[in-house]
Amino acid sequence: MLKMKIVDGKYCPIIECDWCHQQITDFRSAVAIWDLEEEVPVLEHAHKGVCHKSCEDFLHDVQPALFVELGTHLVHILWNCGLGSSESVRQAMDDASHQPQ
Repeated sequence: MLKMKIVDGKYCPIIECDWCHQQITDFRSAVAIWDLEEEVPVLEHAHKGVCHKSCEDFLHDVQPALFVELGTHLVHILWNCGLGSSESVRQAMDDASHQPQ
């Protein structure tokens, strides 16, 4: 789940595991997972291991589930938001440098 967290008085966007509700701090240790057959699939974010297994078991009880590594999922989001070129990434980074993180 995407959330905002306040750190030292600044708003910081984070991804929280939908199963243990802890912040995901390493993209390599998490996945994005969704049900396969819904018209508008429910998207979950989960730590690898117990959280991923619990999520997959829950979704699979209803129908098959798919997942991708969180890093891949984030790249797809950026691409689908128009941040697919080096120039657009540079522009976004420049814009972000003027905002609280």
